[in-house]
Amino acid sequence: MNKEKEWLKDKIKDEEYNLKYVYDNYVPYENVLIADDVYDLIDQLDEPKITEEQAWNKIAESYPADAKSLAVAFEHFYYEGFAKKKLPVIPQFIADWIEKWKYEGLAMREWFTFDYDNEEDDEVAKWLYDNDYEENTRREYLLIDAIRYGYEVEKEKKYYVDLDMAAYVAKWNGDNQVGIYTDGISGSDEFEFYLTEKEIKDYDARFWAFAEEVTE
Repeated sequence: MNKEKEWLKDKIKDEEYNLKYVYDNYVPYENVLIADDVYDLIDQLDEPKITEEQAWNKIAESYPADAKSLAVAFEHFYYEGFAKKKLPVIPQFIADWIEKWKYEGLAMREWFTFDYDNEEDDEVAKWLYDNDYEENTRREYLLIDAIRYGYEVEKEKKYYVDLDMAAYVAKWNGDNQVGIYTDGISGSDEFEFYLTEKEIKDYDARFWAFAEEVTE
């Protein structure tokens, strides 16, 4: 039997340790528990052991934002199976917004106070609240968890906009400027033809009707 808590309880109950005979003013057989004996038993207890899996689970639970990088650093390749608390997955623009404000010492209620005249705040507010009640609530908790524990950025869908007239909506990589480009540059590495929904709509929402999702 391992020398753990149950072993200690059994030993304390055992007569060998529990019955000590002393004489105090000639009153025999008073049962007492001698502290030194208990301390001696405690010293014999096995140190509690923790498995590697339990250790990584604890790291993932306590520091979810850092657990994966730690696992990689220590060449621990089975981190994913130990992550009890998965990081929330949020859009890139929400992640950018969190990074902008996370060192400002905001109280939690201030994260939900928006300046609707500010384009970024308005976009975050719409993401949070332009849904049904259940989805609004889910996204509120998602944002809270992302602020508290860290997050992963969801992979944005990309779209290809072929205007069917030897022209494309694309992005010139030199300055990330979205515009219409002709077929003459379709083979150039200087242009990105797979754009996000936001990039397309920000350029001109009318072109969204021509967008086709890119599947890998």
